[in-house]
Amino acid sequence: MDTSLITYNIQSLMTCAIWIGILFIFNLPNWKGRLFNAHSAIYMMAFADCLLESVAYLVRGDNRHLWINYASNMVYLGFLGGIGYCTLLYCKRRFAKHLLDTPLKFILASVPFFLEIIALCSAPMTHLIFYIDEAGFYHRTSTFFIQFIPYGYLLFSAVVGFRRYFKATSLLEKNRCLSIVYLAVSPIIIGGLQILFPYVLLSTTMFSITFSLFLNFVFSQNNRITRDALTKLPNRAFFDSYVHEEISRKANRDSLYLLICDIDNFKQINDTHGHSYGDRALVLFSNVVSKICTRYKAVPSRIGGDEFAILIKADNKETVKLLIGEINEALEKASRNERFDLHTSIGYAHQSDDSFSDLFQEADRQLYRIKNQNRQSELTDAVAEN
Repeated sequence: MDTSLITYNIQSLMTCAIWIGILFIFNLPNWKGRLFNAHSAIYMMAFADCLLESVAYLVRGDNRHLWINYASNMVYLGFLGGIGYCTLLYCKRRFAKHLLDTPLKFILASVPFFLEIIALCSAPMTHLIFYIDEAGFYHRTSTFFIQFIPYGYLLFSAVVGFRRYFKATSLLEKNRCLSIVYLAVSPIIIGGLQILFPYVLLSTTMFSITFSLFLNFVFSQNNRITRDALTKLPNRAFFDSYVHEEISRKANRDSLYLLICDIDNFKQINDTHGHSYGDRALVLFSNVVSKICTRYKAVPSRIGGDEFAILIKADNKETVKLLIGEINEALEKASRNERFDLHTSIGYAHQSDDSFSDLFQEADRQLYRIKNQNRQSELTDAVAEN
């Protein structure tokens, strides 16, 4: 290979290493002290692979450093397999916890990766996958197809991500799925092409991995910006944008309902039991509402304090009333073993030709009408008991 081309590839790989290092540092707060996990391992191995491939270029064609040549290529290919394997583990942790949920599944999923590691370790003796000739040049062997193992992990993760994307009912969940898809797709396409055309496309594998890590970082950050830190529901900024988008679609005309709800006597929970129990009430409420909204393909959001909003597409008010009834019933069951009772008041409005602000104000008016009715009912009950 021409010296200038080797220099260009090494410089490009060092640029990739710098970018991966920067992304790694920016991700540190998101890992919350858990430095060694599947996601961080992808960054560490990608960074190391940039350095290892640079070493392989430096010693290429130099028969004085055969073992360095062998070692750099062996570890480089092993880390590529590790990146694919860790992407699968990251996919499982993010939104597919049913994957590898038994020891047998975990072992079966791990077998191809460990077979690749064994083949790589034996390469100097058996020439499995590759060998270095006496002049110091890298050559493939007939079993080079073992290099496709990491792409199998990436492909599987991408398929899971795509399936979840089309099943997801909220934009927030769709973005989470895309963060996995983008992490896997670019290396599959570009890295696969480099395997098929090694002398045409040089060093493109690490370019594609760096690019995919950048896209994954962007989508992950966008998710965190639009998600409430405590309840993990979409926040007000996301919800306002989502509602505006849905209202603007003519196909949704006359089918959108906006629900505004808050937790009854929430201040009393805080004052009586402390703010930790107030947080627990918010999380419990969010979990219940989120689970029910998933069945109705509705989008819930925390819009501030103990106030929440839900957007649902429904053919009639009866569906909305069923949703409200299920929420109230589920909250009563969920709080039976708690120190506090969890109840909610919910007001809703139907979108016709109104603007978002008009729709929100109408739902808010209905909420406070319901709250006043509930207070009057509580006072009446208290008087009757006395």
